Amino acid sequence: QKVDIIISEWMGYLLMRESMLDSVIRARDRWLKPEGAMFPSHATMYWAAISYEEDRLTKVDEYTRAMNDWDRFASDMINVYNVDVSVLTKQYDKEQSDYYTYSSLWTELQVEHVIGQPVIIKQLDLNTCTLADSEVLKHTPYEIVMPFPVTISGFAGWFTVDFNGSAGSPVAKRVVLSTGPEVGYTHWGQQVFYLKDSIQASFNTKLHGNVTLFRQEKNKRLYNLTLTNAVDNEEPLTATYEIP
Repeated sequence: QKVDIIISEWMGYLLMRESMLDSVIRARDRWLKPEGAMFPSHATMYWAAISYEEDRLTKVDEYTRAMNDWDRFASDMINVYNVDVSVLTKQYDKEQSDYYTYSSLWTELQVEHVIGQPVIIKQLDLNTCTLADSEVLKHTPYEIVMPFPVTISGFAGWFTVDFNGSAGSPVAKRVVLSTGPEVGYTHWGQQVFYLKDSIQASFNTKLHGNVTLFRQEKNKRLYNLTLTNAVDNEEPLTATYEIP
């Protein structure tokens, strides 16, 4: 039997994590009446530069301590047992770097951490979007201009969802749920992607590049994010982050 309304809280971190939108789209296509409405009805993803060195340096320190622990372990292995584990150092370093540097973090940012104007990187109309729309975010460009001299620690993403109804069944009063820093704590917080090295930006420095969001091979419910970023006319740097 067809229904007039489908209500679902499917949103994950950075909107897409856990891939619950797939089930909602399938339910909509199967059971929603042509003039029916989805709630929420629209979703928007935002991307912003942030300055939060205290938090970024905490992760740098954790990575450094992990590598120092490894160095002590490797030294003990050779001195006590005459076993050389140096062949494992490169792989261990990569594991620690992936965990401490190239994994996104759930964070409760403050408004003052956000630098410049956040940009929209994806919009979805839940009344009409397809499974392909939820699959991937491809090479979406962004450009953020620094309003003052500042140290850029990385980038952050969050989302809003709107309760607008549909063209056939509009609502009398629009309601918006935001997970941005301006609203304080929410279950979703913000996902932060810290840079390995911070950027010393000047007034009017331009950060520009693109963002790609794609599903992990090991778990199709989760995503990775590839960030390409350039500072003014410098060569761009690219890094891929896991969204755990």
